[in-house]
Amino acid sequence: GKDAVCEIEGGEIAVDRRILEMLNDPLMHALRNALDHGIESPSERTAAGKYGHGVVRLRIERQGAGQVRIEISDDGRGIDVDELRNTAVNAGILDAESAEELSRE
Repeated sequence: GKDAVCEIEGGEIAVDRRILEMLNDPLMHALRNALDHGIESPSERTAAGKYGHGVVRLRIERQGAGQVRIEISDDGRGIDVDELRNTAVNAGILDAESAEELSRE
């Protein structure tokens, strides 16, 4: 099992109910991915010098008239760029040269 808290910033921002209904499934999927693939087990986290529980953040901010920005982040281990490159090459998404040119960021 994993232990995590969810921090929400901007929850007071009003968003049209129809838009929220359309975003519900993709947002839940992204939050689950952050927990499943981003947050380490408590023992891995403490071994890495982190708190035993992870943090998943959902940030909502107004971007102008009728627009909002939604950002999901976590304090997990991050993406293994080399593994991502290998997977993309093996799946035929990128050739080896293009994969090597990808930024580590």
